[in-house]
Amino acid sequence: MLVRTDAAGGTHAFLAAVTALGLEYSVGFAVTAPVAAAVRDLPEWAWTPAHDGEGIQREGAEVAELTKLVDLSDWPPGLRVIVRRMLQVSESWFYPS
Repeated sequence: MLVRTDAAGGTHAFLAAVTALGLEYSVGFAVTAPVAAAVRDLPEWAWTPAHDGEGIQREGAEVAELTKLVDLSDWPPGLRVIVRRMLQVSESWFYPS
């Protein structure tokens, strides 16, 4: 079973409980100063095209892994940190129908 939540679920206590139950998870992660610095320091080659759940490439979206670039010693073993960036093509809002 996969547990998904936004950054509100990205807490030590919540992830410890989910891990103790043997569940997999995908949660939001707070963008602290060290996380923001790691993202800024990523070389361009670290970014790769993002894909949706069906494997289709998401236009203007890329992902990169920060797992080895931030201190995760207080988090459950095996935790990975994946970041996404989106190309902003205009300043107007897009509302899908």
